[in-house]
Amino acid sequence: MELKKTRLFEPDTYAGRYLNADSEIISFYDYQLNETQERADELDKLTFNRDKVVSALQSFQRRSFPCEQALFQTERLLQEDSVAVVGGQQAGLLTGPLYTIHKIVSIISESRRLERELERPVIPVFWIAGEDHDIDEINHTFFHDKNNISKIKIKERNDIKTPASERIINKEAALEAVYEALKSMPETSETQEIKKGLLDDIKKDLTYTEWCAEVLYRLFKGSGLVVMDAHDPEIREIEKEYFSEMVRNNTTMRRAFSSQAEKMYEKGFGEPIAIDPNNAHLFIEENNQRYLLQSDGSRWWKKGEDHLWNEEEISAALIKKGGLSNNVVSRPVMQDLILPVHTFIAGAGELHYWGTLKEVFHSFGHRMPLVKPRHSITFVSRKSEKTLNQYGINLKDVINRGTKEIRQKRLEDADGAHSEKLIENVESKVSEELQLLLEMGGSQRTREQLHERYMKKWKKLMEDYRKDYNKALEEEEAVHLKRLEALEAEIFPEKNKQERFLNIHPFLNNYGNDLVERLTQNVVKQDNGEPSHFTAYL
Repeated sequence: MELKKTRLFEPDTYAGRYLNADSEIISFYDYQLNETQERADELDKLTFNRDKVVSALQSFQRRSFPCEQALFQTERLLQEDSVAVVGGQQAGLLTGPLYTIHKIVSIISESRRLERELERPVIPVFWIAGEDHDIDEINHTFFHDKNNISKIKIKERNDIKTPASERIINKEAALEAVYEALKSMPETSETQEIKKGLLDDIKKDLTYTEWCAEVLYRLFKGSGLVVMDAHDPEIREIEKEYFSEMVRNNTTMRRAFSSQAEKMYEKGFGEPIAIDPNNAHLFIEENNQRYLLQSDGSRWWKKGEDHLWNEEEISAALIKKGGLSNNVVSRPVMQDLILPVHTFIAGAGELHYWGTLKEVFHSFGHRMPLVKPRHSITFVSRKSEKTLNQYGINLKDVINRGTKEIRQKRLEDADGAHSEKLIENVESKVSEELQLLLEMGGSQRTREQLHERYMKKWKKLMEDYRKDYNKALEEEEAVHLKRLEALEAEIFPEKNKQERFLNIHPFLNNYGNDLVERLTQNVVKQDNGEPSHFTAYL
Protein backbone atom coordinates (compact mmCIF):
# COMPACT_ATOMS: atom_id res chain seq x y z
CA MET A 1 0.00 0.00 0.00
CA GLU A 2 1.23 3.46 -0.91
CA LEU A 3 -0.33 6.55 0.66
CA LYS A 4 -0.21 9.97 -0.96
CA LYS A 5 -1.32 12.95 1.10
CA THR A 6 -2.98 16.07 -0.31
CA ARG A 7 -4.99 19.05 0.95
CA LEU A 8 -8.34 18.04 2.41
CA PHE A 9 -10.58 21.06 1.71
CA GLU A 10 -10.62 23.90 -0.77
CA PRO A 11 -9.53 27.09 1.05
CA ASP A 12 -12.75 29.00 0.32
CA THR A 13 -15.06 26.37 1.89
CA TYR A 14 -16.30 26.55 5.50
CA ALA A 15 -14.03 23.65 6.51
CA GLY A 16 -11.11 25.08 4.53
CA ARG A 17 -11.45 28.43 6.25
CA TYR A 18 -11.69 26.62 9.60
CA LEU A 19 -8.38 24.82 8.97
CA ASN A 20 -6.81 28.14 8.01
CA ALA A 21 -7.96 29.62 11.36
CA ASP A 22 -10.21 32.21 9.70
CA SER A 23 -11.20 34.47 12.62
CA GLU A 24 -14.84 34.66 11.53
CA ILE A 25 -15.17 30.86 11.52
CA ILE A 26 -13.03 30.20 14.59
CA SER A 27 -15.25 32.51 16.65
CA PHE A 28 -17.89 29.76 16.71
CA TYR A 29 -15.54 27.40 18.59
CA ASP A 30 -13.67 27.51 21.90
CA TYR A 31 -10.29 26.25 20.72
CA GLN A 32 -8.07 26.44 17.69
CA LEU A 33 -6.52 23.18 16.57
CA ASN A 34 -3.10 24.03 17.98
CA GLU A 35 -4.45 24.64 21.50
CA THR A 36 -4.02 21.04 22.59
CA GLN A 37 -2.37 21.80 25.94
CA GLU A 38 -4.99 24.42 26.78
CA ARG A 39 -7.74 21.85 26.32
CA ALA A 40 -5.88 19.28 28.43
CA ASP A 41 -5.47 21.87 31.20
CA GLU A 42 -9.20 22.64 31.06
CA LEU A 43 -10.07 18.95 31.44
CA ASP A 44 -7.84 18.71 34.51
CA LYS A 45 -10.25 21.10 36.26
CA LEU A 46 -13.29 18.89 35.59
CA THR A 47 -14.44 15.71 37.31
CA PHE A 48 -15.96 12.66 35.63
CA ASN A 49 -17.65 9.53 36.90
CA ARG A 50 -14.78 7.45 35.54
CA ASP A 51 -15.48 4.28 37.56
CA LYS A 52 -19.02 3.84 36.28
CA VAL A 53 -18.16 4.83 32.70
CA VAL A 54 -15.25 2.38 32.60
CA SER A 55 -17.44 -0.39 34.03
CA ALA A 56 -20.05 0.23 31.31
CA LEU A 57 -17.42 0.33 28.57
CA GLN A 58 -15.82 -2.89 29.78
CA SER A 59 -19.17 -4.68 29.81
CA PHE A 60 -19.78 -3.69 26.19
CA GLN A 61 -16.25 -4.64 25.10
CA ARG A 62 -16.68 -8.11 26.59
CA ARG A 63 -20.02 -8.58 24.84
CA SER A 64 -19.35 -7.16 21.39
CA PHE A 65 -15.73 -6.00 21.07
CA PRO A 66 -13.74 -8.59 23.08
CA CYS A 67 -10.29 -7.10 22.57
CA GLU A 68 -7.68 -7.23 25.35
CA GLN A 69 -6.09 -4.02 24.12
CA ALA A 70 -9.47 -2.26 24.29
CA LEU A 71 -9.97 -3.45 27.87
CA PHE A 72 -6.48 -2.21 28.73
CA GLN A 73 -7.38 1.19 27.30
CA THR A 74 -10.53 1.38 29.41
CA GLU A 75 -8.38 0.77 32.50
CA ARG A 76 -6.19 3.70 31.49
CA LEU A 77 -9.31 5.86 31.38
CA LEU A 78 -9.44 5.51 35.18
CA GLN A 79 -6.30 7.65 35.44
CA GLU A 80 -7.28 11.19 36.39
CA ASP A 81 -4.99 12.75 33.79
CA SER A 82 -6.24 10.60 30.91
CA VAL A 83 -8.26 12.19 28.11
CA ALA A 84 -10.10 10.86 25.06
CA VAL A 85 -10.30 11.42 21.33
CA VAL A 86 -13.90 10.72 20.41
CA GLY A 87 -16.05 10.32 17.31
CA GLY A 88 -19.12 8.39 16.31
CA GLN A 89 -21.38 7.20 13.56
CA GLN A 90 -24.60 5.30 12.90
CA ALA A 91 -24.76 1.52 13.22
CA GLY A 92 -24.43 0.94 9.48
CA LEU A 93 -25.01 -2.51 8.02
CA LEU A 94 -21.62 -4.29 7.88
CA THR A 95 -20.23 -0.92 9.14
CA GLY A 96 -21.96 1.06 6.36
CA PRO A 97 -20.04 3.52 4.13
CA LEU A 98 -16.26 3.76 4.15
CA TYR A 99 -16.28 7.05 6.05
CA THR A 100 -16.99 5.08 9.23
CA ILE A 101 -13.68 3.27 8.76
CA HIS A 102 -11.92 6.53 7.91
CA LYS A 103 -13.28 8.23 11.01
CA ILE A 104 -12.06 5.42 13.27
CA VAL A 105 -8.63 5.45 11.63
CA SER A 106 -8.54 9.22 12.26
CA ILE A 107 -9.53 8.74 15.93
CA ILE A 108 -6.80 6.15 16.49
CA SER A 109 -4.15 8.18 14.69
CA GLU A 110 -4.96 11.42 16.52
CA SER A 111 -5.02 9.67 19.92
CA ARG A 112 -1.52 8.28 19.35
CA ARG A 113 -0.21 11.62 18.11
CA LEU A 114 -1.70 13.49 21.07
CA GLU A 115 -0.35 10.96 23.56
CA ARG A 116 3.16 11.64 22.30
CA GLU A 117 2.58 15.39 22.41
CA LEU A 118 0.81 15.66 25.77
CA GLU A 119 2.70 12.85 27.53
CA ARG A 120 -0.46 11.54 29.15
CA PRO A 121 -2.88 8.68 28.31
CA VAL A 122 -5.12 9.49 25.34
CA ILE A 123 -7.87 6.94 24.72
CA PRO A 124 -9.48 6.49 21.26
CA VAL A 125 -13.25 6.08 21.69
CA PHE A 126 -15.73 5.41 18.90
CA TRP A 127 -19.41 5.50 19.80
CA ILE A 128 -22.14 3.85 17.77
CA ALA A 129 -25.34 5.90 17.70
CA GLY A 130 -27.45 3.08 19.12
CA GLU A 131 -30.36 5.40 19.88
CA ASP A 132 -30.79 6.22 16.18
CA HIS A 133 -34.18 4.98 14.96
CA ASP A 134 -33.97 5.88 11.26
CA ILE A 135 -33.77 2.34 9.90
CA ASP A 136 -33.71 3.47 6.26
CA GLU A 137 -30.29 5.01 6.88
CA ILE A 138 -28.67 1.96 8.50
CA ASN A 139 -30.23 -1.20 7.00
CA HIS A 140 -28.29 -1.19 3.73
CA THR A 141 -24.87 -0.78 2.18
CA PHE A 142 -23.28 -0.95 -1.27
CA PHE A 143 -20.76 -3.48 -2.62
CA HIS A 144 -18.90 -3.05 -5.90
CA ASP A 145 -17.14 -5.35 -8.36
CA LYS A 146 -15.69 -3.94 -11.60
CA ASN A 147 -18.46 -1.74 -13.02
CA ASN A 148 -21.26 -3.38 -11.03
CA ILE A 149 -22.72 -1.96 -7.81
CA SER A 150 -25.00 -4.06 -5.60
CA LYS A 151 -27.27 -2.77 -2.85
CA ILE A 152 -27.19 -5.11 0.15
CA LYS A 153 -30.25 -4.53 2.30
CA ILE A 154 -32.15 -6.03 5.21
CA LYS A 155 -35.82 -5.38 4.61
CA GLU A 156 -37.38 -3.71 7.62
CA ARG A 157 -40.48 -1.79 8.55
CA ASN A 158 -39.59 1.89 8.43
CA ASP A 159 -42.77 3.09 10.11
CA ILE A 160 -41.58 2.16 13.60
CA LYS A 161 -38.98 4.21 15.46
CA THR A 162 -37.18 1.53 17.45
CA PRO A 163 -33.56 2.43 18.34
CA ALA A 164 -30.82 0.49 16.55
CA SER A 165 -29.63 -0.96 19.88
CA GLU A 166 -33.07 -2.43 20.55
CA ARG A 167 -33.96 -3.64 17.07
CA ILE A 168 -33.18 -7.36 16.77
CA ILE A 169 -32.25 -8.30 13.22
CA ASN A 170 -34.28 -11.07 11.62
CA LYS A 171 -31.86 -13.99 11.15
CA GLU A 172 -33.30 -15.09 7.81
CA ALA A 173 -33.12 -11.55 6.46
CA ALA A 174 -29.55 -11.21 7.75
CA LEU A 175 -28.56 -14.53 6.16
CA GLU A 176 -30.07 -13.44 2.85
CA ALA A 177 -28.14 -10.16 3.03
CA VAL A 178 -24.86 -11.95 3.78
CA TYR A 179 -25.25 -14.32 0.83
CA GLU A 180 -26.25 -11.43 -1.43
CA ALA A 181 -23.08 -9.62 -0.34
CA LEU A 182 -20.92 -12.69 -0.96
CA LYS A 183 -22.52 -13.26 -4.35
CA SER A 184 -21.61 -9.71 -5.41
CA MET A 185 -17.88 -10.32 -4.82
CA PRO A 186 -15.48 -12.56 -6.78
CA GLU A 187 -14.06 -15.59 -4.96
CA THR A 188 -10.57 -14.82 -3.63
CA SER A 189 -8.26 -16.23 -0.98
CA GLU A 190 -9.95 -13.88 1.54
CA THR A 191 -13.59 -14.71 0.81
CA GLN A 192 -13.97 -17.71 3.11
CA GLU A 193 -12.68 -15.79 6.12
CA ILE A 194 -15.15 -12.98 5.43
CA LYS A 195 -17.95 -15.51 4.97
CA LYS A 196 -17.16 -17.35 8.20
CA GLY A 197 -17.03 -14.14 10.23
CA LEU A 198 -20.37 -12.84 8.98
CA LEU A 199 -22.16 -16.20 9.28
CA ASP A 200 -20.81 -16.72 12.80
CA ASP A 201 -22.12 -13.27 13.75
CA ILE A 202 -25.71 -14.08 12.88
CA LYS A 203 -25.91 -17.44 14.62
CA LYS A 204 -27.12 -15.52 17.67
CA ASP A 205 -29.66 -12.75 18.13
CA LEU A 206 -28.09 -9.42 17.21
CA THR A 207 -29.09 -5.78 17.13
CA TYR A 208 -27.76 -3.46 14.43
CA THR A 209 -25.43 -1.90 17.00
CA GLU A 210 -24.03 -5.25 18.13
CA TRP A 211 -23.47 -6.46 14.58
CA CYS A 212 -21.71 -3.24 13.64
CA ALA A 213 -19.46 -3.58 16.71
CA GLU A 214 -18.61 -7.22 15.98
CA VAL A 215 -17.57 -6.43 12.41
CA LEU A 216 -15.51 -3.51 13.69
CA TYR A 217 -13.82 -5.89 16.14
CA ARG A 218 -12.46 -7.99 13.27
CA LEU A 219 -11.19 -4.85 11.55
CA PHE A 220 -9.67 -3.00 14.53
CA LYS A 221 -8.80 -5.62 17.17
CA GLY A 222 -5.42 -4.91 18.68
CA SER A 223 -5.50 -1.23 17.71
CA GLY A 224 -6.46 0.03 21.17
CA LEU A 225 -9.82 1.33 19.97
CA VAL A 226 -12.61 1.41 22.56
CA VAL A 227 -16.13 1.02 21.16
CA MET A 228 -19.16 2.42 22.95
CA ASP A 229 -22.90 1.99 22.43
CA ALA A 230 -24.41 5.43 23.02
CA HIS A 231 -27.70 3.69 23.92
CA ASP A 232 -26.17 1.16 26.33
CA PRO A 233 -28.45 0.84 29.42
CA GLU A 234 -25.41 1.20 31.71
CA ILE A 235 -24.44 4.42 29.94
CA ARG A 236 -28.03 5.65 30.14
CA GLU A 237 -27.99 5.03 33.90
CA ILE A 238 -24.93 7.28 34.24
CA GLU A 239 -26.60 9.91 32.06
CA LYS A 240 -29.80 10.16 34.14
CA GLU A 241 -28.54 13.02 36.30
CA TYR A 242 -27.51 14.94 33.18
CA PHE A 243 -30.87 14.32 31.51
CA SER A 244 -32.45 15.74 34.68
CA GLU A 245 -30.29 18.82 34.25
CA MET A 246 -31.24 19.06 30.57
CA VAL A 247 -34.91 18.99 31.56
CA ARG A 248 -34.51 21.56 34.35
CA ASN A 249 -32.42 23.91 32.22
CA ASN A 250 -34.12 23.20 28.93
CA THR A 251 -35.18 26.77 28.32
CA THR A 252 -31.57 27.91 28.77
CA MET A 253 -30.32 25.14 26.48
CA ARG A 254 -32.88 25.94 23.77
CA ARG A 255 -32.09 29.65 23.88
CA ALA A 256 -28.34 28.99 23.85
CA PHE A 257 -28.64 26.91 20.71
CA SER A 258 -30.97 29.36 18.97
CA SER A 259 -28.72 32.30 19.82
CA GLN A 260 -25.58 30.67 18.42
CA ALA A 261 -27.37 29.21 15.38
CA GLU A 262 -28.83 32.62 14.54
CA LYS A 263 -25.35 34.20 14.74
CA MET A 264 -24.10 31.63 12.26
CA TYR A 265 -27.03 32.27 9.94
CA GLU A 266 -26.63 36.05 10.15
CA LYS A 267 -22.96 35.76 9.19
CA GLY A 268 -23.95 33.91 6.04
CA PHE A 269 -22.94 30.38 7.04
CA GLY A 270 -26.37 28.86 6.65
CA GLU A 271 -28.52 26.85 9.02
CA PRO A 272 -26.83 23.44 9.51
CA ILE A 273 -29.46 22.54 12.11
CA ALA A 274 -32.99 23.90 11.70
CA ILE A 275 -33.79 26.59 14.26
CA ASP A 276 -36.98 25.65 16.10
CA PRO A 277 -37.48 27.55 19.38
CA ASN A 278 -39.63 24.73 20.79
CA ASN A 279 -37.24 21.88 19.97
CA ALA A 280 -36.24 20.45 23.38
CA HIS A 281 -33.30 18.59 21.80
CA LEU A 282 -34.34 15.41 23.59
CA PHE A 283 -36.20 12.30 22.53
CA ILE A 284 -38.64 10.34 24.65
CA GLU A 285 -38.93 6.59 24.24
CA GLU A 286 -42.35 4.97 24.60
CA ASN A 287 -43.25 1.41 23.66
CA ASN A 288 -39.79 0.93 22.11
CA GLN A 289 -40.22 3.94 19.83
CA ARG A 290 -38.55 7.37 19.92
CA TYR A 291 -40.35 10.69 19.64
CA LEU A 292 -38.84 14.17 19.54
CA LEU A 293 -39.86 16.32 22.50
CA GLN A 294 -41.00 19.93 22.25
CA SER A 295 -41.14 22.43 25.08
CA ASP A 296 -42.11 26.05 25.70
CA GLY A 297 -40.55 26.16 29.16
CA SER A 298 -43.52 25.07 31.23
CA ARG A 299 -45.11 22.40 29.02
CA TRP A 300 -43.70 19.41 27.16
CA TRP A 301 -45.19 17.45 24.28
CA LYS A 302 -44.29 14.99 21.55
CA LYS A 303 -43.83 16.72 18.21
CA GLY A 304 -47.04 16.45 16.22
CA GLU A 305 -49.18 15.32 19.18
CA ASP A 306 -51.41 17.11 21.68
CA HIS A 307 -50.66 15.28 24.96
CA LEU A 308 -48.93 17.64 27.41
CA TRP A 309 -46.65 17.07 30.41
CA ASN A 310 -45.20 19.49 32.90
CA GLU A 311 -41.55 19.39 33.99
CA GLU A 312 -42.26 17.32 37.11
CA GLU A 313 -44.13 14.68 35.09
CA ILE A 314 -41.32 14.46 32.55
CA SER A 315 -38.77 14.06 35.32
CA ALA A 316 -40.70 11.57 37.40
CA ALA A 317 -42.26 9.42 34.70
CA LEU A 318 -39.50 9.37 32.12
CA ILE A 319 -36.08 10.05 33.58
CA LYS A 320 -36.77 7.50 36.30
CA LYS A 321 -37.23 4.88 33.57
CA GLY A 322 -34.29 6.14 31.54
CA GLY A 323 -36.67 6.97 28.73
CA LEU A 324 -34.83 9.97 27.33
CA SER A 325 -32.16 10.10 24.65
CA ASN A 326 -30.21 12.80 22.86
CA ASN A 327 -30.58 14.54 19.55
CA VAL A 328 -27.90 16.12 17.40
CA VAL A 329 -27.65 19.16 19.71
CA SER A 330 -27.64 17.49 23.13
CA ARG A 331 -25.50 14.44 22.22
CA PRO A 332 -22.21 16.39 21.93
CA VAL A 333 -22.80 17.96 25.34
CA MET A 334 -23.73 14.62 26.89
CA GLN A 335 -20.56 12.95 25.64
CA ASP A 336 -18.58 15.82 27.16
CA LEU A 337 -20.33 15.38 30.51
CA ILE A 338 -19.49 11.67 30.81
CA LEU A 339 -16.11 11.47 29.00
CA PRO A 340 -12.96 13.65 29.24
CA VAL A 341 -13.20 14.59 25.56
CA HIS A 342 -10.05 16.35 24.43
CA THR A 343 -10.78 16.24 20.69
CA PHE A 344 -13.88 15.40 18.70
CA ILE A 345 -13.19 13.94 15.26
CA ALA A 346 -15.78 15.32 12.85
CA GLY A 347 -16.94 14.98 9.30
CA ALA A 348 -17.31 18.22 7.34
CA GLY A 349 -21.04 18.38 8.10
CA GLU A 350 -20.45 17.76 11.80
CA LEU A 351 -17.77 20.44 11.90
CA HIS A 352 -20.32 22.90 10.50
CA TYR A 353 -23.17 22.11 12.88
CA TRP A 354 -20.88 21.95 15.92
CA GLY A 355 -20.34 25.64 15.25
CA THR A 356 -23.91 26.18 16.53
CA LEU A 357 -23.22 24.48 19.88
CA LYS A 358 -20.70 26.69 21.66
CA GLU A 359 -23.25 28.45 23.88
CA VAL A 360 -25.00 25.13 24.62
CA PHE A 361 -21.75 23.77 26.06
CA HIS A 362 -21.29 26.96 28.07
CA SER A 363 -24.79 26.60 29.54
CA PHE A 364 -23.59 23.37 31.19
CA GLY A 365 -20.36 24.89 32.49
CA HIS A 366 -18.16 23.24 29.85
CA ARG A 367 -16.11 24.55 26.96
CA MET A 368 -16.27 22.78 23.61
CA PRO A 369 -13.52 20.23 22.95
CA LEU A 370 -11.22 20.71 20.00
CA VAL A 371 -13.17 19.87 16.86
CA LYS A 372 -10.93 18.29 14.25
CA PRO A 373 -11.97 17.20 10.74
CA ARG A 374 -11.35 13.52 10.08
CA HIS A 375 -9.00 12.38 7.37
CA SER A 376 -10.57 11.52 4.03
CA ILE A 377 -9.29 8.43 2.21
CA THR A 378 -9.80 7.20 -1.35
CA PHE A 379 -8.89 3.61 -2.19
CA VAL A 380 -7.46 3.15 -5.68
CA SER A 381 -7.17 -0.45 -6.87
CA ARG A 382 -4.36 -1.58 -9.15
CA LYS A 383 -6.75 -1.76 -12.09
CA SER A 384 -8.00 1.76 -11.44
CA GLU A 385 -4.45 3.08 -11.09
CA LYS A 386 -3.59 1.46 -14.43
CA THR A 387 -6.66 3.04 -16.08
CA LEU A 388 -5.79 6.48 -14.69
CA ASN A 389 -2.28 6.21 -16.11
CA GLN A 390 -3.35 4.66 -19.43
CA TYR A 391 -5.79 7.45 -20.24
CA GLY A 392 -3.92 10.29 -18.54
CA ILE A 393 -6.79 11.05 -16.16
CA ASN A 394 -6.49 13.25 -13.05
CA LEU A 395 -7.73 11.31 -10.00
CA LYS A 396 -9.19 14.47 -8.44
CA ASP A 397 -11.44 14.91 -11.49
CA VAL A 398 -12.80 11.38 -11.09
CA ILE A 399 -13.31 11.83 -7.33
CA ASN A 400 -15.43 14.93 -7.95
CA ARG A 401 -17.13 14.24 -11.31
CA GLY A 402 -16.68 10.62 -12.37
CA THR A 403 -15.81 9.61 -15.94
CA LYS A 404 -18.99 10.44 -17.88
CA GLU A 405 -17.45 13.49 -19.57
CA ILE A 406 -14.28 11.54 -20.33
CA ARG A 407 -16.28 8.69 -21.89
CA GLN A 408 -18.33 11.11 -23.96
CA LYS A 409 -15.22 12.89 -25.19
CA ARG A 410 -13.65 9.58 -26.13
CA LEU A 411 -16.68 8.70 -28.26
CA GLU A 412 -16.56 12.12 -29.90
CA ASP A 413 -12.84 11.79 -30.61
CA ALA A 414 -13.31 8.28 -32.01
CA ASP A 415 -16.01 9.61 -34.34
CA GLY A 416 -13.54 11.50 -36.50
CA ALA A 417 -16.16 12.19 -39.22
CA HIS A 418 -18.44 13.97 -36.72
CA SER A 419 -21.31 11.75 -37.74
CA GLU A 420 -24.09 13.65 -36.01
CA LYS A 421 -23.42 16.82 -37.96
CA LEU A 422 -23.20 14.88 -41.23
CA ILE A 423 -26.42 13.00 -40.48
CA GLU A 424 -28.18 16.28 -39.75
CA ASN A 425 -26.87 17.72 -43.04
CA VAL A 426 -28.13 14.69 -44.98
CA GLU A 427 -31.54 14.95 -43.29
CA SER A 428 -31.75 18.64 -44.09
CA LYS A 429 -30.71 18.28 -47.75
CA VAL A 430 -33.05 15.37 -48.48
CA SER A 431 -35.94 17.18 -46.80
CA GLU A 432 -35.28 20.27 -48.92
CA GLU A 433 -35.11 18.26 -52.19
CA LEU A 434 -38.29 16.36 -51.39
CA GLN A 435 -40.02 19.63 -50.60
CA LEU A 436 -39.01 20.92 -54.06
CA LEU A 437 -40.52 17.82 -55.65
CA LEU A 438 -43.73 18.44 -53.76
CA GLU A 439 -43.95 22.02 -55.00
CA MET A 440 -43.51 21.19 -58.72
CA GLY A 441 -46.64 22.04 -60.83
CA GLY A 442 -50.27 20.82 -60.81
CA SER A 443 -52.57 19.59 -58.06
CA GLN A 444 -50.67 18.70 -54.90
CA ARG A 445 -53.19 16.71 -52.87
CA THR A 446 -52.02 13.25 -53.95
CA ARG A 447 -48.38 14.22 -53.80
CA GLU A 448 -48.82 15.77 -50.33
CA GLN A 449 -50.11 12.46 -49.01
CA LEU A 450 -47.25 10.65 -50.72
CA HIS A 451 -44.75 13.18 -49.38
CA GLU A 452 -46.06 12.92 -45.83
CA ARG A 453 -45.94 9.10 -45.89
CA TYR A 454 -42.37 8.90 -47.18
CA MET A 455 -41.12 11.70 -44.97
CA LYS A 456 -42.20 9.65 -41.94
CA LYS A 457 -40.38 6.63 -43.36
CA TRP A 458 -37.34 8.76 -44.09
CA LYS A 459 -37.20 10.20 -40.56
CA LYS A 460 -37.59 6.72 -39.07
CA LEU A 461 -34.86 5.39 -41.35
CA MET A 462 -32.44 8.15 -40.35
CA GLU A 463 -33.25 7.70 -36.65
CA ASP A 464 -32.50 3.97 -36.93
CA TYR A 465 -29.31 4.77 -38.83
CA ARG A 466 -28.22 7.22 -36.15
CA LYS A 467 -28.96 4.72 -33.37
CA ASP A 468 -27.17 1.82 -35.11
CA TYR A 469 -24.21 4.02 -36.02
CA ASN A 470 -23.74 5.14 -32.40
CA LYS A 471 -24.16 1.57 -31.19
CA ALA A 472 -21.46 0.37 -33.60
CA LEU A 473 -19.21 3.19 -32.42
CA GLU A 474 -19.75 2.24 -28.77
CA GLU A 475 -19.06 -1.43 -29.55
CA GLU A 476 -15.77 -0.45 -31.16
CA GLU A 477 -14.95 1.56 -28.01
CA ALA A 478 -16.48 -0.97 -25.57
CA VAL A 479 -13.21 -2.12 -24.01
CA HIS A 480 -12.18 1.46 -23.24
CA LEU A 481 -15.63 2.48 -22.02
CA LYS A 482 -15.86 -0.51 -19.66
CA ARG A 483 -12.51 0.38 -18.13
CA LEU A 484 -13.68 3.94 -17.57
CA GLU A 485 -17.03 2.76 -16.17
CA ALA A 486 -15.22 0.42 -13.74
CA LEU A 487 -13.02 3.33 -12.66
CA GLU A 488 -16.12 5.42 -11.95
CA ALA A 489 -17.85 2.57 -10.08
CA GLU A 490 -14.90 2.42 -7.70
CA ILE A 491 -14.04 6.11 -7.31
CA PHE A 492 -17.35 7.94 -7.96
CA PRO A 493 -20.06 5.27 -7.56
CA GLU A 494 -23.50 6.38 -8.72
CA LYS A 495 -22.35 10.03 -8.59
CA ASN A 496 -21.22 9.76 -4.96
CA LYS A 497 -17.81 10.08 -3.38
CA GLN A 498 -16.40 6.62 -2.70
CA GLU A 499 -16.24 7.09 1.07
CA ARG A 500 -19.89 8.13 1.28
CA PHE A 501 -21.20 5.12 -0.61
CA LEU A 502 -19.12 1.94 -0.81
CA ASN A 503 -18.55 -0.69 1.87
CA ILE A 504 -15.15 -1.90 3.07
CA HIS A 505 -15.72 -5.64 2.43
CA PRO A 506 -15.07 -5.76 -1.34
CA PHE A 507 -11.71 -4.09 -0.66
CA LEU A 508 -10.96 -6.63 2.08
CA ASN A 509 -11.90 -9.41 -0.31
CA ASN A 510 -9.49 -8.17 -2.98
CA TYR A 511 -6.64 -6.79 -0.87
CA GLY A 512 -6.64 -8.74 2.38
CA ASN A 513 -8.54 -8.89 5.64
CA ASP A 514 -5.64 -7.01 7.22
CA LEU A 515 -6.21 -4.03 4.89
CA VAL A 516 -7.63 -1.77 7.63
CA GLU A 517 -4.77 -2.64 9.98
CA ARG A 518 -2.22 -1.73 7.29
CA LEU A 519 -4.14 1.43 6.43
CA THR A 520 -4.16 2.52 10.08
CA GLN A 521 -0.42 1.90 10.45
CA ASN A 522 0.35 3.93 7.33
CA VAL A 523 -1.89 6.86 8.31
CA VAL A 524 -0.34 6.94 11.79
CA LYS A 525 3.14 7.14 10.21
CA GLN A 526 2.20 10.08 7.98
CA ASP A 527 -0.10 11.96 10.37
CA ASN A 528 1.50 15.27 11.32
CA GLY A 529 -1.67 16.63 12.92
CA GLU A 530 -3.05 18.25 9.77
CA PRO A 531 -6.37 16.78 8.53
CA SER A 532 -5.63 15.47 5.05
CA HIS A 533 -6.91 13.54 2.08
CA PHE A 534 -5.04 10.29 1.61
CA THR A 535 -5.04 8.33 -1.63
CA ALA A 536 -4.38 4.68 -0.81
CA TYR A 537 -2.92 2.88 -3.83
CA LEU A 538 -3.60 -0.78 -3.11
